[in-house]
Amino acid sequence: MLRLPEATVLAGGLSLAGFADIVADARLVVSADTGAAHLASAYRRPSVVLFGPAAPEEWGPPPGPHIVLERPELRRGDPFASDPDPALLGVTVGEVLDAVGRLELPASGSSSRR
Repeated sequence: MLRLPEATVLAGGLSLAGFADIVADARLVVSADTGAAHLASAYRRPSVVLFGPAAPEEWGPPPGPHIVLERPELRRGDPFASDPDPALLGVTVGEVLDAVGRLELPASGSSSRR
């Protein structure tokens, strides 16, 4: 199992501006359909976005360096449920890794900001 070093886990330790800076400089963003995915779209950063209760046709990224993964046949469609939507849980790690492999990633150190 892939584990990140503790020093790279920044959850709860960043301001919104700090988080946006990290996304803007990321070579790749892998996220559920959350603010991180929307920032990746805004900054034109390659992303793999996992969808659960919401339909990507309504909330998905625009055309660009983004891949959407979903299991619509499992979608319960309740974004306020107390447990994860089965459509989100139906996406496998292998599918995510395959999607990452299909994206063209920018060179390390390149940024979307000018």
